[in-house]
Amino acid sequence: MSTGDNNLHRIFDATVLLLFLLCVEFFIPTEQQIEFSYTNFVEGETFKANTDNQCYHPDKKICLHADAWIKNGGIDVDYKSNGWGAVTYSEPILFRNKTTNQTATFKSEFTFTILYNEELEAFGSLVFFMSGFPFQNTSGYLQMENGKNNNFIAVNLDKDSPYLDRDQIQLQLLLNSKAIAEKEIVEGDFDKNCINGRIIVEYDSINSTLSVFYNARKPASPNFFHAVDLNTILPENVTIGFVSKSKDSYDEHIIKTWDFFSTFPIIEEPFDGKIKGNTSQKVLLVAIIGAIITVFILIIGAITFFVWKLMKRKLIERREKEKREKERSEKERREKERRDRRNHDETEDRILDAEFEEEQEGAKKLSYNELQMATDNFSKDRILGVGGFGPVYSGFLKSIKKNVAIKRISDHSKQGKKEYVAEVKIISQLRHKNMVQLLGWCHENGDLHLVYELMENRSLDSFIFDHQKTLSWPFRRNITKGLASALIYLHQDWKQCVVHRDVKAGNVMLDKKFEAKLGDFGLARLSDHGGGVQTTVMAGTIEYIAPECIITGKGGKESDVYAFGIVALEIACGRKCIDHKTDANKVKLVEWVWKMYGSGSLVDVVDERILNDKDYNEREVKQLLMVGLFCAHPDLEKRPTMSHALAILNFQSSIPTLPMEMPRVGFTVSRQQSSISNTTDTTSSISTIELSNHR
Repeated sequence: MSTGDNNLHRIFDATVLLLFLLCVEFFIPTEQQIEFSYTNFVEGETFKANTDNQCYHPDKKICLHADAWIKNGGIDVDYKSNGWGAVTYSEPILFRNKTTNQTATFKSEFTFTILYNEELEAFGSLVFFMSGFPFQNTSGYLQMENGKNNNFIAVNLDKDSPYLDRDQIQLQLLLNSKAIAEKEIVEGDFDKNCINGRIIVEYDSINSTLSVFYNARKPASPNFFHAVDLNTILPENVTIGFVSKSKDSYDEHIIKTWDFFSTFPIIEEPFDGKIKGNTSQKVLLVAIIGAIITVFILIIGAITFFVWKLMKRKLIERREKEKREKERSEKERREKERRDRRNHDETEDRILDAEFEEEQEGAKKLSYNELQMATDNFSKDRILGVGGFGPVYSGFLKSIKKNVAIKRISDHSKQGKKEYVAEVKIISQLRHKNMVQLLGWCHENGDLHLVYELMENRSLDSFIFDHQKTLSWPFRRNITKGLASALIYLHQDWKQCVVHRDVKAGNVMLDKKFEAKLGDFGLARLSDHGGGVQTTVMAGTIEYIAPECIITGKGGKESDVYAFGIVALEIACGRKCIDHKTDANKVKLVEWVWKMYGSGSLVDVVDERILNDKDYNEREVKQLLMVGLFCAHPDLEKRPTMSHALAILNFQSSIPTLPMEMPRVGFTVSRQQSSISNTTDTTSSISTIELSNHR
């Protein structure tokens, strides 16, 4: 915070303090006052007097004497037969100021209940009193005559008269043991030998008048009203409370609530100057003093308002400054991020250009603007589907006048770029009628794009897994053979061996003539013919991954053969290789087909949608199922090559006899090497597997 702000705060604090002192001086009375209010009484707020009838407790103010006790939220002053009790406020009440000879003004209000036995006609009394402090009564009477506490005032309530109705009681006012007025009969709220009432006792020390009100009489005239100077009766410190003496065990006097207020009013001293007795001059003096005070308050108010406005303006200016600084800082941060990202993207583009330094056969580098125009700025309406690394858009590329499919690789991770490079460097060099042709690539502004020829019928899985669509047997047969031809080209006919590592129905694309074309070479790896592909992390779609890849993390051509076998079975059966919605014994496709083969019911697994085809050929379908089992053999050593598998499909080679039960293969993996042993009773055991499911 600035120095100016600190000064403003100090001015404001000083102004507030000055106003507070003025309030204390002019509006807060300086006289001593005592006030308490009890709406009910509980054990924790009262305490019993000691054996000497004395009361003191640092936290509790209500003292119970003799037989007084707490009862149902009230104080039963005398609950024993022929007993007595008293209730007092334990601290002295200052009634007369010796220095100024002022007398306190007070008001005491209490509600009560009197229980009595009407048949016995034995009634005690309940007395509110003020007498000298401390309270020294030991008998239940205030010793109205010849007693040591005969200086008191009291309000007495009793039913000691045969002429009273059930709801009537007698009210009496006493000063120093003498009644200063005749007893007054008053009516209470009567209910089953129970009278409820309320008493207000007020003393005005300025006018020296004592008033007593019973029940709802106030603000009407009081029951008792007497001019009396209590300054001549009560001492400096007084005790206030109640005392009662019962005559019968059914005679009870209960205090329900008690409020008390006492204060010394401010009295103007007489003016000793020359204007004494001159009323007009007194009024003028008071008016002048009032005007001065009013002007002073207005000045202080104006100063306070000015300081408040100044502080508010400073606060608004500081907040606006902080907002501008924050916006400028945020703008600079975004600009820096954009520059860093642009520099990073340019660097990445140069790295990728270096990767593709040698001219790729057929495919070429395209500009980002070309792709934007081809896809209507990558409109959502152009999305064909969403793969593992991002969406695929349809478009028309004017430079080559072809409909194309553009795959945007949204994942800018190391793996995403690695697959992008693999696609460009491998698939752009491959030429086969059953492979998707890569037409171009683009890496600008950090975005990676691959451009392929458009496959009008999309992917194989959208037909064989969607039972609302049909695909006839001749199409399925040709698709299977086309996929086999593509894998033969990759494994043995090209200059290097290419292991696809992600053969599945979703990556078998269909053109407008339903010719199969294998695509998505992002996970493909190269090796020399006769050598194995060594990978440290398993890749591919988990349902199509061969057992040896799961155990060792290494794969080769045999792994592609296994995946081809799974796809072949899916084509023939028209379902996914793992289907949790079917019967428990049919969830795993390979195990179910092998079981049906062993039971002689192989034809029962065929997709019902092709059974009624006019071109349906049961011999060819069975051959496809057997090739699928042969290729999906758990033991890689027992699997055929792709050229052997295609020869079997064309009935140019015979299929070896497969075991009637699906073999179980056990694997033993060491840190140095992986060995695979063929067993008949051991299942695969996996201790730790790192899976990388990219699709």
